[in-house]
Amino acid sequence: MPDMIWEIDLEGKFRYISPTVKTIMGYSPEEVVGQHILFLVSEQGRALAERKIKDHLVTGQFAGPFEVPGRHRDGRDLVIEIRSSQATDSDGNLMGFRGVARDVTEWKKAGDAIRRANRQLTLLGSVTRHDVLNRITVLLGYLAIVKRKCMDPGQEVYLKKMESAIDQLRAQMEFTRIYQNLGSHEPRWIDLETVIPRTQIPETITLVTDICGVRVFADAMFEKVFANLLDNSIRHGGHVTEIRVTCHPEGTALVIAWEDNGVGVRAGKKEQIFRQGVGSNTGLGLFLIREILALTGIEIRETGEPGSGARFEIVVPEGLYLPART
Repeated sequence: MPDMIWEIDLEGKFRYISPTVKTIMGYSPEEVVGQHILFLVSEQGRALAERKIKDHLVTGQFAGPFEVPGRHRDGRDLVIEIRSSQATDSDGNLMGFRGVARDVTEWKKAGDAIRRANRQLTLLGSVTRHDVLNRITVLLGYLAIVKRKCMDPGQEVYLKKMESAIDQLRAQMEFTRIYQNLGSHEPRWIDLETVIPRTQIPETITLVTDICGVRVFADAMFEKVFANLLDNSIRHGGHVTEIRVTCHPEGTALVIAWEDNGVGVRAGKKEQIFRQGVGSNTGLGLFLIREILALTGIEIRETGEPGSGARFEIVVPEGLYLPART
């Protein structure tokens, strides 16, 4: 096995360790058996290792995986992940502990490098976005002055187009702030009722829901999915007066349906609308929805009938949803 298999007695001394200890830590099994477990732990990790052993003895419970700084025979520092359980005799009496130890040094280094890179990219994105938005504000200010002084109606058309282009650029820069947060937090269980944007529904639209008690395991930005679906219905639905949000099973999956009674989506556009840059506004709303859902393996599709309204179906795989309690 690529991992070290080990067993210690109640004093913390090795009764057994597998030959992989030679590959990982440079010692032969004969050199380790009989030694205290701290023999393979670096100075800075000994306090943690001693505390874990004491916890085992006091509680007699299995320990979750934990990491300790290890020491290779040649003096190199290692990070060792340990998983353990009780070792008992035929009468059930506790004799010690046994488990698996794995070298995760390179994995930890890679993780640290990724976190550093992400921090640098986040900082760069924040600084760049801040500077660009400041310059956009300046441009819009100068453009407003020019519009007030412009006496040529023919030129006003071009000034309005310039203003529209700058507004779209600003919206795209603001979108980068949202997109930057994708996947930055651990997924969690989310009650569907809590993410429906009820307070944003216009008075002219009736909202009907049948999702009470359903929970979905998704990214923390899951609420933006429904806010963007609402925005899409309002902007592109044409004459939407009703929105329905319901759930139903589909095999082992759960389908969450968002339906409106607007103009719908043309047959040739059903997949295209999820691409970045497609649409009459910023072209980022539905693209963002698909990205948020994809973080936890959830899919979205448009299945409405053109002319009869849009129908967006969010397909949640088995294991990523909890149905309403009966």
